Amino acid sequence: IVSDYLRDLIEKQVENRGTVVWYDPESCYADFAERLSLPDTTVECYDGSFFELRSRIEPLMGGLEPPKLVIYVPLDRAKAQNALIEAEMAGVVMRPGAQPWTLNTRLAVVAKNGLKATGQWTEEDLKKVEREIEARKYSSIEEIEKIADVREHATGVLQLIFGPGDFMDVALKFLSDPKFDTRIEEKDALAELSQMMAAELDAEPLADDEDLDSYRSRLARYVLATDFLAGISSVPDQLASVRAASRPGAKDACVKLAKTWRSMRDLQKSYVDRASAVEKELGISRISFSMDQILRTETFLEVERSLQKSVEEALIQKANEDLVQIAAAHRSSFWSEQTAEVQARWSLIETAGQLLLEAERIENEIRYLPEEVDSIFLAYTSGDRPWYLLDSHHRNMEKKFHNFDFHTTEDGLERLVYQARDRYSKAGETLAEKFLRFYQKAGFRIDRALNQTEIFEKVVTPAIEEGKSAYVWVDALRFEMAQELVRILSQECDCEIKPALAAVPTITEIGMAALLPGAQKGKVISAGDGKLGMEIDGTLIRTRDDRIKFLKSKTGLKVFDVKLDDLLPTPKTPVIEGIEDAELILVTSQEIDALCEDENVALARRTMDDILLMLQRAFRVLVKSGVNRIVISSDHGYLFGDELGEDMKISAPGGKTSDLHRRVWVGVGGAAEKSYLRAKIADFGLGEDLEIAVPWNFSCFKVSGGSRAYFHGGLSPQEIIVPVVVMSPASDGAEEGKDIIWDLDYGDKKLTTRFFSAKVAGRIKGISLPVPPSVRVELREGGKVISKPVSASYGFEDETGDVQMKLGEKDPLALEPNTVTMMIIEDPSQKKVRIHLTEAVTGVELTPPKEIENALLQY
Repeated sequence: IVSDYLRDLIEKQVENRGTVVWYDPESCYADFAERLSLPDTTVECYDGSFFELRSRIEPLMGGLEPPKLVIYVPLDRAKAQNALIEAEMAGVVMRPGAQPWTLNTRLAVVAKNGLKATGQWTEEDLKKVEREIEARKYSSIEEIEKIADVREHATGVLQLIFGPGDFMDVALKFLSDPKFDTRIEEKDALAELSQMMAAELDAEPLADDEDLDSYRSRLARYVLATDFLAGISSVPDQLASVRAASRPGAKDACVKLAKTWRSMRDLQKSYVDRASAVEKELGISRISFSMDQILRTETFLEVERSLQKSVEEALIQKANEDLVQIAAAHRSSFWSEQTAEVQARWSLIETAGQLLLEAERIENEIRYLPEEVDSIFLAYTSGDRPWYLLDSHHRNMEKKFHNFDFHTTEDGLERLVYQARDRYSKAGETLAEKFLRFYQKAGFRIDRALNQTEIFEKVVTPAIEEGKSAYVWVDALRFEMAQELVRILSQECDCEIKPALAAVPTITEIGMAALLPGAQKGKVISAGDGKLGMEIDGTLIRTRDDRIKFLKSKTGLKVFDVKLDDLLPTPKTPVIEGIEDAELILVTSQEIDALCEDENVALARRTMDDILLMLQRAFRVLVKSGVNRIVISSDHGYLFGDELGEDMKISAPGGKTSDLHRRVWVGVGGAAEKSYLRAKIADFGLGEDLEIAVPWNFSCFKVSGGSRAYFHGGLSPQEIIVPVVVMSPASDGAEEGKDIIWDLDYGDKKLTTRFFSAKVAGRIKGISLPVPPSVRVELREGGKVISKPVSASYGFEDETGDVQMKLGEKDPLALEPNTVTMMIIEDPSQKKVRIHLTEAVTGVELTPPKEIENALLQY
């Protein structure tokens, strides 16, 4: 087709001008010129010597009229150095870029015009061919002829079978779906199909005894092998002889085909199945790859797992930002979106890496910090990279670690987590000891810090003066957790957070009482039975009931007390009426201390994981009920790590003991040791007679019973620095999510493991671009939530499990697809469960729930 067009073009020039001197600097037409034959015309080709070429054409040049002569020179015209000037002057010069267009032999121009003349190529197709030639995908007229032949076939019988489209459409349909097989056999079109693949991909043609399934398997292996080898930095010896495309154009086509196959949601399952078969055929699992070697390939799941192991080992050797970024980027890789365990593992690797980096940073920075407690207090609570991030990363790592299903193949991941734990302990202990020694040196005063006993007078009272307010007491809400809460809620509320110093000892009986009015004059006293209490205005306060009664008696306000659980998911009528009638609403949370001290550590971890989400939802209930200000604080922080080893246990002072916890002794007399600090509670302005002893670092006192992993009572920054958060509702905005058509796709997967993933997407209905909302994906059985989100491709909030969606990078009228992974937390008992997509702020269903078959019952 194109050759005929070019031949006609040259023949017309011969008829009009006689002699044609044709320069071809890229040798695109060398074979064509050798075969060129025109009526009554001589064709001469340069073969390395202009002297010999001139000797052959000079006998033809003696007449009055220029001879019918075509002189082909596979060089740039400048390199001829006027060797053919007589022939050029007598006739015409054809070359790439010549004017008019009839003399322009640039391959892209000739191909475009030649293909256009057939009437079978759209303008878009022609531009595509032109771009591919300019990119050197095709470099000769023979290669152009091949794709022209393919188009002729494709517009014939193959188009009848597969429908309209180019070879890529045909290849994808053939590789991914056997439903076309019957038509292929009826039309006896397999040979033509194989010719098309050979022309575009350089795949070997159909063998004489090869059936349809065998050819499909071989073609898939060829395409995926090419994609894999093109994506790795060096080819291992085991794959050196594997059949794969070598020509740049064919290689690019295979890579594009594989990438398109992975990217089309309705074809992804077929890709996963085929890639699984091919990686077994190639023995991928038996090959050792270096991390750099496989960093940029997505072809095979086994290679993704190999990369995970390499990153884990590299982080164990020496953590760096690049390794953490690899893990972060791969949370949204193809295999992460297809395999929930892969995404969960990348997420855990990333968090462990962040913890290692944070520990190293803090250990370095603390060496150069001024030796004063104010400096550590500020470094821990504020700045661009506050030190509390160490505790955030550790908490998130432990959460992901305890949610992860470990198998024998994750040895490297476990070692990475153990190393991150060890580095956290060392950095945390260094921080704790320096803080405590400087705190002692400063007389247990930090001038710029608010005291917990001042919170009611300085924060709650001004809030009440602004109108209906809520006062929220959260057990063990560590400062870093409150920071996360503020970050999440800042999009819908005006939030302010500041750190405060908890009353000592940092236990619930004292910390909660310190949040009451008049606590500035309170005293820590022995309440008998090995317990402490706080005396305020002559009243001993120990229990929740004591605190509520005292608050109601001292404020002179209509106070309504409610437990956090009673606000969710929707408060009952008496609760709503109580909130509406009150001036001050007191909200109290479940006491995590009791769960941990009863050794219900798993439930305690889950409660901690859920507390921020519960608070987030409860605040929306309060705001909806007319609350103007919400003040949140806590009794104390905590340490929550490994199970306590014998080397971390120290003997308590003894003497007359009023109370003893793992992290604090309170009493009179007894021993003094270098392993712990002793001080008078009066030094903290909270009493006269009692003394305390707290370990300098993360060590604990030997106590009969008690928690083995969760501790509080000490004076580390993690325990003594508590949050004070003031929130007020922002101005009403448009309802998020209503201008979006949502799509929740789980690929018809069954529930077969503890992990399940689904893809969230959406399109904008109108012409305005709404702010994409945060969403939540849940599995439910009979209305009960049986899952918790653990990771997502992007926008995942570790604290709440919400997922912040964003506008598409390529299509601004669509949301960027996001694969969310969930973990089953309660075994379903029914044959089917439902998957729900809700708006995180309101809980409104964004799309109808879908049913999923529960195959866990079969195992």
